[in-house]
Amino acid sequence: MRSLLGERVASEPAATCSDCAMCVTGPAQQKDGPAFGFKPDVKCCTYLPQLWNFLAGRVLADRSADGASGRRSLEARIAAGDGVTPLSVGRTRRYNLLYTGGIEGFGRAGSLRCPHYIEDGGLCGVWKHRESTCATWFCKHTHGDLGFIFWDRLREVLRCAEGAVARHALVELDVGAKALAFLFPTRERANRSLTAEELDGVASPEQHARAWGRWAGREHEFYQRAAEISARLAWDDVAELGGTELALQVSLLRQARAQLDVTAPPARARASTITIATGVPHDAGNVVLGTYSATNPLEVPAILVQCLPYFDGRPTTEAVENIEAALGVHLEDDLLRKLYVYGLLTEA
Repeated sequence: MRSLLGERVASEPAATCSDCAMCVTGPAQQKDGPAFGFKPDVKCCTYLPQLWNFLAGRVLADRSADGASGRRSLEARIAAGDGVTPLSVGRTRRYNLLYTGGIEGFGRAGSLRCPHYIEDGGLCGVWKHRESTCATWFCKHTHGDLGFIFWDRLREVLRCAEGAVARHALVELDVGAKALAFLFPTRERANRSLTAEELDGVASPEQHARAWGRWAGREHEFYQRAAEISARLAWDDVAELGGTELALQVSLLRQARAQLDVTAPPARARASTITIATGVPHDAGNVVLGTYSATNPLEVPAILVQCLPYFDGRPTTEAVENIEAALGVHLEDDLLRKLYVYGLLTEA
């Protein structure tokens, strides 16, 4: 990203992965709804990453003490075989069914917990080699909705780049035409029903052999060779592999990055639909508002809720003056910008 954007991408200090900001204890943990937090032994690690071939190779080649846990968990996934192809060590079709059908389990369902999760300390075994979603998803954003959009755009850039590099390695290492046809089926065959084996999380030896072609039985070597291929690529090489699709995503990313520098509220603002989050702990005299994200509610003084309807598309300065005259409350630009970036005010 330093090559692409000319700067280091800023961190999200409120999203503390090693000491999860979404983990809560006590009665609140038992309530329903994302605003009440994640289970401390699950966190957002209910997402199973797609480790592209070159990333899998990096994990296998990482002989550092920190990399031992991730290497063991990846070796176990490769040995099990389900979802293991020359393209990636990916999400199984059974996992996708559970994940998309039970979204309320995000952050809570132990049955969905990532196999690379380290129970002792609650960290990630493949963190140094994580893929685009794990690198760009945050529960909280310093720049609110604008930050969410930036990271979402960055995720699409990285995802597109990852796929391009993984397919490049696939072609360079020549799995064979039949294996490629199996890995990239026609739409009709891709939408087939799950088999009994897939529901049980068991890999079919026949399908495994078809997917791997001449590399069957040499999966570790293939992934490590893919990592070597990726290591030789500079950003310009990746951009060429990604073609117009990646160029389009890069354009959207740069636009989103520019929005982070907005320092003032819109000249004409309109209040969004206001949702009061009930049951969430907060200080006396305050309320908790739902924002652009269920994981990032905003605690504000209760009087502020009475101010928001004044933002009805009239000039923002006029709305501020009317609020001060009617309610005796002065809203400063910093607060107005925060309401804007959190999605509580929109540009009229």
